[in-house]
Amino acid sequence: MLLARRVDGMIFISCEATDLRGEHDHYAKLVEQGAKLVFVNGTAPTIDAASVSVDERAAGELATRHLIELGHTRIGFVAGPAHARPTTEKALGRQVALAAAGLHPESLVAHGNWGAMGGRAAMQELLSRDADRPTAVICSSDVMAIGALGEAKRAGLRVPDDLSIVGFDGIEATEWTDPPLTTLAQPVQQIARTAVDAAHALITKPAQELPHYVFRPRLLARSTAAPPGNRR
Repeated sequence: MLLARRVDGMIFISCEATDLRGEHDHYAKLVEQGAKLVFVNGTAPTIDAASVSVDERAAGELATRHLIELGHTRIGFVAGPAHARPTTEKALGRQVALAAAGLHPESLVAHGNWGAMGGRAAMQELLSRDADRPTAVICSSDVMAIGALGEAKRAGLRVPDDLSIVGFDGIEATEWTDPPLTTLAQPVQQIARTAVDAAHALITKPAQELPHYVFRPRLLARSTAAPPGNRR
């Protein structure tokens, strides 16, 4: 439809190209037909297109390192779908931080669908492991973290006294959770501007190499993460 309308460029945001199970030949066909593509937070190595993204692996590492610095050694992962590239990238970052600290709680991972209910379900699974519970968790997204926060409260846990939680995205709603959510924020405005600039460059300078931009997330330390056994 977009080709029929003769658009000059296309920006795909968090698209299904992050699904590690899928074939993404349809994007190659768009490129073959002359489309100028830019992917935001969602591309695959097989797609010949420009990309703008946040460093998901760094997010997993920074979140985990923050919790380690607070004194946690049992750091779980409220993870998105196992087939999603952002999930696997954050998992790798978490593993790097754990290995660097000499920690190996690899079993403390539970997957859920994107969204608050998925975060709640994954948190419930982790908390059901009575003898193997985490004292802190990182989450694949802020919305999943909000679900995890709700489940922790339902289970009678105090956050951060009994359980610390760190999200990812930096959405506005994290300022209003109770308590306010510690998170890794994406520089959304910079990512948006860069994506548009990249699309414009592809259109006006088609001979240039495909640009790839990766932004570093920023830790927003709020009130859902504290030393284990913290008493306010």
